[in-house]
Amino acid sequence: MGFSKFRYLPAELRIHIWEDSLPQKLGRPIYRWREGCWQLSPSDPNTGAGQLKLEFRHTLLHNVRIDLPQLCVNQEARAIALGWLQRQGATITVDPAQQPLTVARVFDPMHDALYVCSGASEDYLNFILEPHERLEELDGQSVTTIPPAVRHIALARELFVNSAGLFHDIFHHFRHIQTVYVMEDVPPELDQQTRDKLQDWWELERTTGVSISWDFTRDRFTRPLSEAADDQRLWGLLNRASVGLRREFSPELQAVFEVYPVVAVRK
Repeated sequence: MGFSKFRYLPAELRIHIWEDSLPQKLGRPIYRWREGCWQLSPSDPNTGAGQLKLEFRHTLLHNVRIDLPQLCVNQEARAIALGWLQRQGATITVDPAQQPLTVARVFDPMHDALYVCSGASEDYLNFILEPHERLEELDGQSVTTIPPAVRHIALARELFVNSAGLFHDIFHHFRHIQTVYVMEDVPPELDQQTRDKLQDWWELERTTGVSISWDFTRDRFTRPLSEAADDQRLWGLLNRASVGLRREFSPELQAVFEVYPVVAVRK
């Protein structure tokens, strides 16, 4: 039941009520990897000249839908909701042509996590092989590969069970990854294809306080202090996944490589 006399309240009180109805803060959703983000382009896009470059264009990832019913109430509520969005420190895209008004959050490669679908093994294989296949299409032409700016990646724990050397395969191109989130019990609906170009909002929550860090001097993971069986099993899986791995970062990047066990939660 609506409050029919709401519009007669003082403007200051109405604004306060609208503001209180908004979330306190936007969290950080995960963004599902999709095929087709590796693109070839000339070094000089203006002239089309120069050596070709292959780069992962994270702008081609599908945005994450933001559900704000306040946008659809009236002009006053919409103005307050849009102002709140601008203060969130995230890149927001608004499609005024869509009815109802569609608002989405854009992937931030420095802070958001890229999620590789676990529902089908083909998705992970395509994730690994896509840049190699794009290079093979050029039949020996000289190409410069630009390392993706992505810093965080989320992977299902099941990928680690039979994947010796998994990290070596991932970091061959995604060299700037500093955080790996190992996802327990991935909800089936997270891996379902969406009908439109917007993803639902899922966030990661840590299951324990443990984090497992890479020892750059010994080229291996440091054993967690926790004696919990799950933490020790995860450490064993990570050691298997890091066979043949040597992590090296460019000077402008902090040498950090950490792993966290998490679960995905729908918001």
